[in-house]
Amino acid sequence: MAFLILPLVLLVLLRALGVGQRPSDLEGRRRTPIHIALPGVVALAVAVLLASPWYIRNWIRTGSPLFPFYLDVWPGQAPGWDLERSRLYEAWFALYGDAHTGLDYLLAPIRLSLAAQPDQPAYYDGVLGLAFLFALPLLAWASWRRRLDVELRLAVFISTCLFVFWLFSSQQLRYLLPALPGLAVAAAAAVSAAGASLGSASGRVARWLLLAAAVPGLPVIVAWFLAVDPGRVVLGGEGRADYLRRRIDYYRYYELVNRDLPPTARVWLINMRRDTYHFDRPYFSDFLFEDHTLKQYVGAARTVEDIRAPVRAAGITHLLVRHDLLFDYNRSTLVDDRLSREENLAKLTLLAAFFTEGTRLIKGDQKFWLIELPAGPGLTRSSR
Repeated sequence: MAFLILPLVLLVLLRALGVGQRPSDLEGRRRTPIHIALPGVVALAVAVLLASPWYIRNWIRTGSPLFPFYLDVWPGQAPGWDLERSRLYEAWFALYGDAHTGLDYLLAPIRLSLAAQPDQPAYYDGVLGLAFLFALPLLAWASWRRRLDVELRLAVFISTCLFVFWLFSSQQLRYLLPALPGLAVAAAAAVSAAGASLGSASGRVARWLLLAAAVPGLPVIVAWFLAVDPGRVVLGGEGRADYLRRRIDYYRYYELVNRDLPPTARVWLINMRRDTYHFDRPYFSDFLFEDHTLKQYVGAARTVEDIRAPVRAAGITHLLVRHDLLFDYNRSTLVDDRLSREENLAKLTLLAAFFTEGTRLIKGDQKFWLIELPAGPGLTRSSR
């Protein structure tokens, strides 16, 4: 939020100082810098006021206005969160864009336009398209030659500030979205300015080139829409449950949990993306680092009971786990590079014993398991 507010504050100051304004805009003595700045200050204050309840609530509940970040700077507390997870979270954000050198930052616009991909942190987790890259030289030319009016130059300036802030933060494409509307409007104006400066024929060429750069994005948008295919369920040709089964490969397990497990069951979701919108039983799940607690338990354990004891103490009765990742030696987060292969295999064998010894497999396939854990001494449990 601060990255967005700071450029807007600078914009208000520039307008208050009369940057780019004509003398006729000042309307005599009444248009003093204070009169010009006041509406902008009020607008910013209203924006902060609207957003502040969520930040204040976060501060009250956790004890830190920076939560979930920087717990080593300003300590805070919340269930299932600690300093180690906070550091992991910060490291995870650094994976987006994967910039390490000055050249990586310089090439960021090119990579954004040509290499960005959804669901891939190193490639910004989204697609921007070629039109953005094509528009940059036009924007630079129009701004340098003052072919844009002051409002559009300020829009380019604010968008550039946001882009620079974005470069040195987590390079997730969604965080760049506030910078794009101003660039889009200014790019359209730059094309018109190029046409007026170079002649009507050249202007038409520039417009067609910009449209040609935007066209390749349309098949991508259509392909993604058709892949999701929400039309059938929206128009009533497909039921909600059928749509969810088609889109979420573990939804059938959620249906089984909601239908067959008793209300007192508590399920530990492991590597299940913490996607609990359709989950109707009490659960425990690590945020983002979806097997972090399991990794801690297995790392400190020597026997199956060493894992089972804290699980039982937490009231966990069932496990819903994506096991194909856990037991793939090349992808499992439980494999520690500091340990030998034999030691890592021993940990995976211990985990397999935790999942199988004395448990009951309610449902399973090559990707997921729903497991009932054995009750503690003197306790009984039914899965129905």
